[in-house]
Order: sequence, then C-alpha cells, then structure tokens
Amino acid sequence: MEEFVGFQLKNLGDVLMTIPALALIKKYRPKSRLVMVVRPQTAPLLENHPLVDEVIAHQFQPRAFDWRNSRRLAQYLRKKEPVASFHFDGQQRGGILAFWARLPVRAVGLGILGVGGLKSSWLYNKKANLKPKDGSWESLALSHQRLVAEVLGVEPEPDIDPPKISLPQSSKDKAKALLETWPGTGPIVGLTLRGRQKEKSWPLDYWAQVMEILRREKNARFYVTGEKDDAVLAKSLASLGSVDLANFCGQTDLLEFVALAAASDLFLTIDTGSAHLVSLTSTPLATIFTATNPLQWGALSRKQAIICYNWALARFGLLKGSFVGYPVIRPEEVAKVAASLLA
Repeated sequence: MEEFVGFQLKNLGDVLMTIPALALIKKYRPKSRLVMVVRPQTAPLLENHPLVDEVIAHQFQPRAFDWRNSRRLAQYLRKKEPVASFHFDGQQRGGILAFWARLPVRAVGLGILGVGGLKSSWLYNKKANLKPKDGSWESLALSHQRLVAEVLGVEPEPDIDPPKISLPQSSKDKAKALLETWPGTGPIVGLTLRGRQKEKSWPLDYWAQVMEILRREKNARFYVTGEKDDAVLAKSLASLGSVDLANFCGQTDLLEFVALAAASDLFLTIDTGSAHLVSLTSTPLATIFTATNPLQWGALSRKQAIICYNWALARFGLLKGSFVGYPVIRPEEVAKVAASLLA
C-alpha cells in the first residue's frame, strides 16, 4: 500500500487549506494511506476527517529544536517507507524530518505569492514552481493542489468537493446544550468578532446595527464565539445594542465550535480561523475582509459571501476581479448579504 506524508505545521486556516489537496491524493490514489504531521492544537480536526488515515501531532516551536523528539519522529517515518512527502507549509522543520527519514520524494512548492521564501531548499528533491504564469493571485488551496498534482502526474481540480468532517457525538451534544440555553424560534446566527491581527477587525457598533436589522427583519437569534479573552468583547457588543446575544467565548474546543456552526443557520465573521472552521460544515457563511487577500485566503465554503473593503482589493490588485468592494463596509450592506443567505 502506498503511503504519503503531508507536513502542515502552520495555523488553523493553513491546515484546512490543504484539504482539497488531500482529496486529490485520495481521488487518484484511493488505496493509499495518508499521514499528516501538524501542530497539536490543530490535530483534532484532521483526526476526525475521513481523508486522513493518521495524524501525528508534532510540538513545533520555530526558534527551538527538540532533537530527541524530532529524531524519534524521523525514525518512525522512515520505518513506514512513504513514497513521498508534501511540504505544504514550506517550514524548515518538516524538510529536516523528511530528510532524516530519507523519504524518496520530498516535494515543496516555490513561488507561492505572499507566503515568503523557502529556507534550506537542499532538503527537498522535488521543487514545484507554483508561481502563476500571469503573476495573478490564486487560492492557497489551489497552490497546494498543484503541488500534489505535479508529483502524481495529474491535473489540479479547483472544484473538487472533499467529504465533510466526522464530528464526535460528544461535540454535537455540547453544541446542542449551549444552544438550548438560548431559547427562541428564529434563525440562529453565529458571530466571531476578532482575529489575531487587529487590522482584520470591524467596528463593534456596526456589528450591533447588523444584529438589530436581522432581528427586526428575520427574528434572528445571535451568539458570539471565540477564545476566552473574547468574552469581554462580546459583553461590550451586548451593551451597545438592544438585541440580546449568547456569549459562548471560551466554552468550546475546535470540534465543538464546528458542531456549533453546523447547528446554526448562518455564520458572520471577519477573516479569521472561524471562517475556515465553518467551511467544514454546510452552514452559509459571510466573511468581511478589511485588509487581507480574499482570493488567496477565502474559506472553502460552498455557500458563502465575501464582503471586501476596496482598499483590501486594491492592495492585491483585485479591484477589477469578481469581488464586490465597498469604500466603507456599512452595517446595511452586511445585513443585506446576511438576509440573502438566510432566505
């Protein structure tokens, strides 16, 4: 049985952007076994995904090297005799592990726009030029697919439809219990207000106005989710408007968050990991891009709307593309998009 190893030692969104590439492997090598090496905090997502046969959680610190555990992992991979490794993250750590394991094909992508240069390129013996010929941007998910396609000798398939994540019953039960604390009959709308980068944020009073419009027009019910520290932000939002909302910040792990999103009728968020988590479900999604590249980092949701500042589109040369941009994203525009997704 063929075995492939994928390395993705970056953050949540980066991990989920690899899923279409994993689907391509399984489509053309259906009997193969797929192992993914990721950070411990993202491991649960792939442990519960039907495309992945084994997940190795590797504690990775960019400026610290754990020689003992790294050597042990390299020895483990060597014994498994994979036919190839895909280095989706371009991180030096994965290259070292694959080199030590003497994997016969160690594939990495070069020229992905906006991702940065590759360190220690000698670690890899298969280097795919992924820079688009016309210099345009493309989805990071497609870049990962093109890396896999070059090794397998197939064509990338941007419209491939990967299977959904298999959620544990305990995660579904937790989501159900949370929502039962917030009674009502209207559609359930989830919100994420903040990401790791401040420039991605959208004003709280705008969120409050969106809630008021959707409550009036759709009788919507709202909850906010995020990390524990986001609970203060959620309380501030609640104080700004006349619409009540549930504060679930810090109350869910990754799988429980996905279950909560799956039980919702709509999710509204700025560009952050929440959007990518929602894309693991069938729940409609609306994402606000204030500063980042919607073409490269847009979530893989099948039913979504992307709302952009003109400044963000101009920054990446996307003003003449397919995205709808606004000089300022007003609450009325977001509410209108949200209402159309609830229709």
